[in-house]
Amino acid sequence: MTVSLPVVESPLLTHSRMTSFKTCPKKHFFEYELGIRPEKERVPLRMGSAIHLGLEYRAKGCSPSDAIGVAVEGYNQPPQWCQAEEQLFDWWVEREKVARLLAGYFWYWEQEGMWEEFEIVEAEGSFSLPLTNPETGRSTPSFQLGGKRDKIIRSMSGAVKLMEHKTCSEDLGVDSDYWKRLRIDQQISLYTVAARSQGHDIESILFDVIRKPSIRPSQIPLLDDDGLKVVLDGDGGEVAQRPISEFIFDSLGEDGMRIYQSDAVSAVIRNLHKRPILVAPTGSGKTVMATDIANRLNARTLWVAHRRELRSSSASALKITKMNSPIDVDVSRCSLMDARPAPALLRIST
Repeated sequence: MTVSLPVVESPLLTHSRMTSFKTCPKKHFFEYELGIRPEKERVPLRMGSAIHLGLEYRAKGCSPSDAIGVAVEGYNQPPQWCQAEEQLFDWWVEREKVARLLAGYFWYWEQEGMWEEFEIVEAEGSFSLPLTNPETGRSTPSFQLGGKRDKIIRSMSGAVKLMEHKTCSEDLGVDSDYWKRLRIDQQISLYTVAARSQGHDIESILFDVIRKPSIRPSQIPLLDDDGLKVVLDGDGGEVAQRPISEFIFDSLGEDGMRIYQSDAVSAVIRNLHKRPILVAPTGSGKTVMATDIANRLNARTLWVAHRRELRSSSASALKITKMNSPIDVDVSRCSLMDARPAPALLRIST
């Protein structure tokens, strides 16, 4: 069988095209000569494009809410490949990240008065110029250098600057490798040469970098009536179909705990003077073991969880296991300046 592929003959030599060829000539052949692109765009590229779109429309005079609406419009209809529940969850989380990053960006810089410190000369300006041999001064007929700049701005002092927006997930510390790579990035050199050839006297480069969050929402486990995590199979049914009492007491001792649970609890109590840490896998009954330790010691116990949802589920499980002492639920506070999450506390009083 013969398959006809489209042949793309574009003389425009962009930064993306040059990077593609340097990465892999075969990749460049598929992308820029045959016009074949992946069906599923990578997340960093998709998010970066959406954020750039929002910044572009804001620079053109749209209100922050309208600019954000334009940026996330492409997320309103999930693509064909995004149908599974987990894929849809990630899709909507990504949409919300774009919206919140832009909202925070617009709010912060408007509070700082950034928009009053410079004039936008050009936003998302395209360019095309001859590719010239520096030795002969002659231009090649095969290609034209081209691309699209984010912004050209003029400061209050009159200095003209090239403003480049970036999104990344890397460390943005002063000495990080990210800034070192930008200093030798050919993209900025290309944009500067093009801007100067078009009459813009570029004095310096202003990088405006938005760091993407590296966290994602946690999946809080669903508990059954006995306070144990519900595990589902591929069809959405519970893995353990027998009554939970039969499931627990099958292999275990008189205290109603599994043998490995009793052994672990005894080992912790024997080694309390060493301040032991009990580590156990998911579904092994860590709440059951911790409750038994607290009951045996009959001492005031502090139960710490890093999320309120886990605090609530732990409190429910502790009540089901019939603690000897009452449970007081509390949530500690932290100041907004301390960017760490506030721990959730359960105080088991005696």
